[in-house]
Amino acid sequence: MLQHLRRHLSLLMLSGIIAWFSIYPLTRKYGNALSWDVFGYYLYLPATFIWDDPTLKDFSKVQQVNDTYQNTPTFYQGSFTEDGKFAIKYSMGVAVLASPFFFAAHALAPALGYPADGFSLPYQYALIAANFFWLIIGFIFLRKALLKLFSDQLTALLLALVVLGTNYSMIVIVSPGMTHSFEFSLFAIILWLTIRWHETPSLRRAGWLGFFIGLSVLTRPSDGVIILLPLLWNVVSWKTFKEKMRWLFKEQRKHVLVLAGCAFVAGFPQLLYWRSVSGSWLHFSYNNNPGEGFEFFRPYVLEVLLSFRKGWLIYTPLMIFALAGLWMMWRRKRELFWPFFAFFLLNLWVVSSWSCWWYAGSYGHRAMVDSYSLMLVPMGFFFQQVLTKKNPLRFSVAALAVFFVALNLFQSWQFTEGIINDNRMTAAYYFRVFGKTSPPTEDDRRLLLIDRSTGEEEVFKNPQEYSSRILFLESFEEKKPGREKYYTDTLAHSGSYSYRLDSTGIFSQPLETAYRNITEQDHAWLRCSFWFYLTDSINKQKLSMPVHFNHGGKAYKYFAPEPGKKMPDAKPGQWHFFQVDYLTPEVRSTRDALNVYFWLQGKGAVFVDDLKVEAFEKRISD
Repeated sequence: MLQHLRRHLSLLMLSGIIAWFSIYPLTRKYGNALSWDVFGYYLYLPATFIWDDPTLKDFSKVQQVNDTYQNTPTFYQGSFTEDGKFAIKYSMGVAVLASPFFFAAHALAPALGYPADGFSLPYQYALIAANFFWLIIGFIFLRKALLKLFSDQLTALLLALVVLGTNYSMIVIVSPGMTHSFEFSLFAIILWLTIRWHETPSLRRAGWLGFFIGLSVLTRPSDGVIILLPLLWNVVSWKTFKEKMRWLFKEQRKHVLVLAGCAFVAGFPQLLYWRSVSGSWLHFSYNNNPGEGFEFFRPYVLEVLLSFRKGWLIYTPLMIFALAGLWMMWRRKRELFWPFFAFFLLNLWVVSSWSCWWYAGSYGHRAMVDSYSLMLVPMGFFFQQVLTKKNPLRFSVAALAVFFVALNLFQSWQFTEGIINDNRMTAAYYFRVFGKTSPPTEDDRRLLLIDRSTGEEEVFKNPQEYSSRILFLESFEEKKPGREKYYTDTLAHSGSYSYRLDSTGIFSQPLETAYRNITEQDHAWLRCSFWFYLTDSINKQKLSMPVHFNHGGKAYKYFAPEPGKKMPDAKPGQWHFFQVDYLTPEVRSTRDALNVYFWLQGKGAVFVDDLKVEAFEKRISD
């Protein structure tokens, strides 16, 4: 009996993993599974199949469901085009993968007493069920692929390690609608198909391989680096690379055409969508926020790997074994080294090139989870070489692996209890709460990064912890060339002049300086104040003071407070004081410039004077 179990240990481990992920959701109370980023991934389904409005020209339906279910604080998941369409920022892969479960929920919702609106509880659980379904499929194919390369016992160990020793489980459990767990499974299928197609090439296998590569790109376009796996499989040198290209594009030309055709079929719905919202077959949908984008020539590699904020090897140190395994593959398994090494390097470069390199809220670095199906292969070669040796190294590695698993499980628990923060971690805070089981104190929380609001207005609550200096002081006593006619000496709050805004000049000249001139820290608070004089009702005059940063000539972290909304009783014919606080964003570049100016959207003339912008920097403790 024991011998029989040993021969099927990986199957037993697979069954245990499926059971674990089946039972755990029953013990967990989920929030709205269709919120934040997932709201954007999923929006294709109700827009197309319930509202019959895939381009969301009638955006009131989106606003209505958001008012009901509180899916998102702002509609950052897309942007409006000039003809009133809402272009969803994210690609539709998750929606495609979840669509059968969406249709089931749509059929069952009325019978269960829920609105068939695409967002009620049955639809939320449908997405969780879709995530679980693809999890099962992924682990089935991952086991099959690993058994092609390793023993049953080592395969079982690798399956256990990815569940217990990495942040994969936290992504599945806490964020079931995110792309990463879906991509983990798609990568596992692609790995299996790559192995099988190279063992016995056939048009059917080539077609399935292309289709799942297309689905992977449809789910997360940056994961297109997976193409390196079949492209470089069995390549050991430049000579064999040329032979592989000859084999692909001459001997297996039909297979390559079928593969490419099936990949195109999988991605074609996205092309149709882009065509319908933008008029172009290809559309870069992330252009609605200039504050984020790829920085391919300045990747954040060290931060992605080693930062205490989200460093991959800090929060998933088990992957050190995978990196060591790449070196062992170079020495002993050269025909598999290049596809995995090239994939790892290019994937790391792409992931690290995104300006928001920490990828918002998660436990550990969520963007690296996609690759774990592949990274288990070099990890397997590491253990294959080390754990078979009878020497102190074997026991040291085993002890270290156990420690890494225990650390991951404990810190995952800390994450669920709010001890480890999902977005604001620092080295000082990490070591302050290391090993703690009690909630962090207020003194502990002071070591975290600044808490950034998701609302429109931010409140500067603790100026006593900051030192201040005047960044701008504009009294309008010196006339700017080309704008002399807007300076008036007939009315002034102080000095001899004020600045007049009217229909001939609705904008003042911006005050501008680079972020690097404001602070060298991760943030600063800006307190902007001025005096204004109305000549008509404040609601008719509609004065605002835009504050924002610019990158590449485009504005981000745009905030335009209006005195009329804060001071509805402000009367014409007298001076009024207005003040507002602004937290600097996590700038894309320290060269990005702050802009502060006035904008008159109403009628008549408004006079402004004594504009002051103070910068507050956090005092550094000794």
